[in-house]
Amino acid sequence: MHMEQDANIFIYNGLKDAGIRFIVSVPDTLISPVLNAIDKDPNFIHIIATREEEGVGIAIGAYFGGYKVAILMQNTGLGNSLNAIASQGISYKIPLLMLMTLRGHLEEYNPADVAFGQATPQILSALRIPCYIPNTNEELYRTIIGAAKLAETSQEPVVILLQKHLFRKIER
Repeated sequence: MHMEQDANIFIYNGLKDAGIRFIVSVPDTLISPVLNAIDKDPNFIHIIATREEEGVGIAIGAYFGGYKVAILMQNTGLGNSLNAIASQGISYKIPLLMLMTLRGHLEEYNPADVAFGQATPQILSALRIPCYIPNTNEELYRTIIGAAKLAETSQEPVVILLQKHLFRKIER
């Protein structure tokens, strides 16, 4: 697998090492390299959803089918999926690992993403969903492993917010 040394390789390795084999995603340019790598790896099943709430439903169905699951999307899609997360993920005790690219913060170029993006941690807190924001790629890898275990142990969704600076190519 060839990917630049940015967050994508750490996400790929973290998911694989955490035993996650079923991935649902809503397309996002920041995570497209990891999604492409997942598509090429026969150890993963990858389903692309058209909307975030659809992705949550697919992931929950895969969990009931016996898979360890993760969903990858933008945090601004959280608004689209809140009802599915609360009424299904939380109510039915689904260990759903959610990785969300963090929009609406430093270096944001789209004004439409700022309000919801900045409210994301408080929204997750209101639902009592644990939320982690790693600052380095090494921390990201460890957080994926730990969050997957926490989701499994608590039988509840856990979110990791992915900051833009983690996706910069590391100069060697």
